[in-house]
Amino acid sequence: MTAPAALRPTPDHHPGRAVGRRLRDARKRAGLTLVAAGRHLGRDHGTVARYERGELDPPTSAIVALARLYRVHPGELFPPAPQA
Repeated sequence: MTAPAALRPTPDHHPGRAVGRRLRDARKRAGLTLVAAGRHLGRDHGTVARYERGELDPPTSAIVALARLYRVHPGELFPPAPQA
């Protein structure tokens, strides 16, 4: 059974996509390419692209490594918690 549309995450509200957008924005602010980010992680640039599109959840180790590379705090790569 599928959740009602009102309860399903929309593309703009999907947590992985929010992290992905923040990863992409931080990479671009740092002036780096997908290839450079992939090399830093020891992964293919396509993997980094999938992280940025929200198609693949990056492991914690990748988030920490990318945050260092992009010179941001890892917490900046996550959206704020929803307000209750």
